[in-house]
Amino acid sequence: MKRLLSISLLACFLLFSAIGAFAQLQTPVAPVNVILDADTAISVDDVGDQAVLWALANRGEVKVLALVCSSANDFSAPAMRAIANYYGHPEVPIGAHRGSTPNLESSATSQYAQQITNQFGTPGDTRANYPDAVTVYRQALAGAPDHSVYIVANGYYQPLQGLLQSPADSISSLTGMQLVAQKVVRLVMGAGFFPSGNEHNLRVDADAASFEFGLSIEDRWQGQGVGSALLGNLECRAAAFGAKHLFGDTLRSNDVMLGLARKSGFAFTASPGDWKLVRFEKHIDLAPQEIPCASWRLAAVASGEIAAASLAS
Repeated sequence: MKRLLSISLLACFLLFSAIGAFAQLQTPVAPVNVILDADTAISVDDVGDQAVLWALANRGEVKVLALVCSSANDFSAPAMRAIANYYGHPEVPIGAHRGSTPNLESSATSQYAQQITNQFGTPGDTRANYPDAVTVYRQALAGAPDHSVYIVANGYYQPLQGLLQSPADSISSLTGMQLVAQKVVRLVMGAGFFPSGNEHNLRVDADAASFEFGLSIEDRWQGQGVGSALLGNLECRAAAFGAKHLFGDTLRSNDVMLGLARKSGFAFTASPGDWKLVRFEKHIDLAPQEIPCASWRLAAVASGEIAAASLAS
């Protein structure tokens, strides 16, 4: 049986590298395929987002493939259904987050979701009556043309995390990562800077803003610098996406992985919660021009130029 060198790395950013996140922005052709991912809970801003979305849909400028509710509030998904119905779109699929988090900073509470549900929707309706958010994500993406979907994420991030981590199933033979790479043209996140910023949606849902990477090297390729090259490229990608810190856990007995991490400049500490593991971590606070990989240095510079242009406009 072949022996694999395994590592789990967590970077504080969402990896949508396969969809060319730093490509030049192009004017999309109407109607634009959109999946709106919103919490529709603590603040009323999501109601305004949906009003604008449905106005654009009724003008033929966008096609709403699905709505995803990322809140742990029982009435948020039903409120989204009531709003969609009001604008004449009872057919749109709506997926509900089934978890109990995030719940910090009153993020699972709402002063309007239940009232909208009972007054304008189906009284007593709850998220238990809606399909799982990841299922709706996968169905919407599987049925869409390649490289056509814009995901607008204005809520919390556990449904997106679940999508990226989802395996192939009866909906699609593709994993979540493969579906995103094949179907999504752009992810638009309304959440400010992360991890350097202090935006509510990411602050209360930091675990979902991290993504796990598996790096495995087959036995016959070990000892040839492949691990160092892959790890170095991952650092470049992370830095280009704005990550400041990388960390991972490996078994204390995994001498090869420990040697690779040490060679790559990682520091070692005890892994919290499991004495059998060692945590290795490294700060990658790099300005774009300092990123050692040319292609990802250009990506980071382009990202900064796009952000600066957006702020100036």
